[in-house]
Amino acid sequence: MQMHLLMTKPPIDIDRFTWDNLQSDIYLGLHANSMRLYLDGVVTPALNAIDSRHDELSRSDEPVAAFELGDVEALRESTMEAFALSIQSQWERQLREFLKGCARELKRSDAYVASLATDNWTKLLKRFQDLRGVPLQAFDSFPALDLLQLLGNACRHGDGDSARKLYERLPGLWPNWSPANPVSWSESPLSCLPIQPPFSQVSLSRLLLIRLAEAVIWFWEDHNYIYTNSIKRKHYSVEGALAKMRDERAKRRL
Repeated sequence: MQMHLLMTKPPIDIDRFTWDNLQSDIYLGLHANSMRLYLDGVVTPALNAIDSRHDELSRSDEPVAAFELGDVEALRESTMEAFALSIQSQWERQLREFLKGCARELKRSDAYVASLATDNWTKLLKRFQDLRGVPLQAFDSFPALDLLQLLGNACRHGDGDSARKLYERLPGLWPNWSPANPVSWSESPLSCLPIQPPFSQVSLSRLLLIRLAEAVIWFWEDHNYIYTNSIKRKHYSVEGALAKMRDERAKRRL
């Protein structure tokens, strides 16, 4: 399944952009490490175990295997949704805490800081630009992060606005869904399926989970790049580190 998550070239070149560093910017690259650990140490082994059992049952001639196979397939679907929600929750918590730290350092009002705990995604995007002087949309990971937000909300709430937008963005997540044609005068409305599929029929792939987790990793890596690039007097080792980061960014595929 093709997933077109990239956007057109952003208006700001992350390679050249700088800001006034804050204490809150320090060590945020460690968020990338924790997400990578979660992906490699939790998500991948769990899915490997489920897929291994699925393959074993698929090859089995035992009559009971067919019954267990259905349970394993249902387990995989629920596990994928749980991991998607977990990735989104970790990312959102990291972002909100970072913005709170920035707001306190920049002497924003108590009400401003408190609002960061409950602001919706659209408002958080405005807060990020207000506090750091760059739109979050300028990061090449943004399309996947935006998709992650929709998916997390849909996993959390089921059918609703986020699920509808997710279907409009990636209808391929419902491979077994065929939207109905408009009902003609000769047809019964009862035979017509709704245009919007139920979220319960979504089918998430391992590749999608990996790409969404990588988007979180890449955002914090880019954040660390901007922080490092914003150091006024750079030792030659810092310049070397920046060059290495640029090389890694150039290898990305999303």
